[in-house]
Amino acid sequence: MNVYLYFRTYWGDPLSTGMSGRNVLAENKMELVSTCIKSLELHTIENIYTCACIDNSTQDYTEFLESKFDSVFHTSEGFDVNDHQGKLPIFGGMGNLCKVSDYITSKKHNDEDIILVLEDDYLFKGGGFKKWIEACKEIDGFVSPFDHPDRYYRNDDLFVKTKIILVHDTHYRTIESTTSVLGGKSSYFKKTAILRKIPRIHVWFFWPERIFGKELPSIDRVFCRRAYLWLRIKLYSPIPGLATHLSEFIPPKNKRVLKANITLPKTQLSPGVDWHQIFDDLK
Repeated sequence: MNVYLYFRTYWGDPLSTGMSGRNVLAENKMELVSTCIKSLELHTIENIYTCACIDNSTQDYTEFLESKFDSVFHTSEGFDVNDHQGKLPIFGGMGNLCKVSDYITSKKHNDEDIILVLEDDYLFKGGGFKKWIEACKEIDGFVSPFDHPDRYYRNDDLFVKTKIILVHDTHYRTIESTTSVLGGKSSYFKKTAILRKIPRIHVWFFWPERIFGKELPSIDRVFCRRAYLWLRIKLYSPIPGLATHLSEFIPPKNKRVLKANITLPKTQLSPGVDWHQIFDDLK
């Protein structure tokens, strides 16, 4: 059994100093990415192959990634993911995530190999990346390293009843959705590859996906729901998080999906861990 890390990153405008989007804690793109890579502690992981999947790179950024990863895969999409062009749905989708998913499929990994899809703004606590791998080896389904704040603020998880399990010394619970950062056995990625390609369909203002939820789901939310509803592949996340998303918290436009009488956070930092201290120590 081997471990394959696909590290999704981007630079943005080739003439810029690097896009950081809605990222928090880091002062610039290079500080963000280099600190997050440090948190992986890759030198402690056996039988791991790493690939940086870079969109719109520069020569300097490519050379930096080549010094950190076993290989570099280039795309030039200019955006993350979309399943529509204008108002028309597109089978297969567009964007860096789609290209990376196809690239993973082309590698024809063994079913028991561990696949990790990670974005460049995820910070791990000490030993967290190794624990994520251990969980992927033992859990029957997909595993997120992120305890998403959505789990505490939204009320529209409709299909998955929470179940808590223990893997070594970490609790994991079943959840309905997360971001595009996922890990698991290659067999789960193979079974669900087609689900990534099916676009959300709408007729004028009517979206059938709303039948399954109170709000039009994001592409990530649709994928996770399909994996469970169609294939019964569950999704688990740790409590507390093994990693966190260094991003601002963007409230959903539809306030009806929020629980009553809550105070929304300003960031997506998952609860229970001093992420500021971890970032500062690594930086």
